[in-house]
Amino acid sequence: MSIAYGDLVVGVLRGTEDELSNHYKRVKEKCYYPVYVGQEFWHRLTGSPTFYFELIKAIAEVALEIDGTDLLETVINRLAKEIEASDIARLGKMNA
Repeated sequence: MSIAYGDLVVGVLRGTEDELSNHYKRVKEKCYYPVYVGQEFWHRLTGSPTFYFELIKAIAEVALEIDGTDLLETVINRLAKEIEASDIARLGKMNA
């Protein structure tokens, strides 16, 4: 299958057109790629106009069932150790 330049698009998984960053706006204006956002992206990808909202609902249901406290604490501790061992910590001490 050959893909032509005109076949390319940019898909933004979530959000709305007015929430697009300047980066995506530049891509749309300067590169001439269509930029599909949120509901429009998922509709074009799946063919279902309600898929985006069903996806959001499913993610919300799973999020309510999961307790991420332990994972969050593990990540915070790991990041704290990495920062302590990095130049960031030494620079902060020098500037204090």
